[in-house]
Amino acid sequence: MTLQYRPAWAKHVEGRYSQAMLVDGERVPQFVEMKCEVCGDARRATCHQGMPRSHITKFAQEHLHRAPMAPIKP
Repeated sequence: MTLQYRPAWAKHVEGRYSQAMLVDGERVPQFVEMKCEVCGDARRATCHQGMPRSHITKFAQEHLHRAPMAPIKP
């Protein structure tokens, strides 16, 4: 199952990640895909800690494409 996540402050970044699973008591790595809809950059990652949204958030921080303190336009 694939889940989606878009940071509230970066709606132009789309992230998808696999659901967390355990096999024999061991965490299975989660696959994470991220894409910026402004510049088209995409990246994949593997999450071993069970925090795939942190990978998406870090990618979003790199793809603000505006002054960080400027107001967000709806």
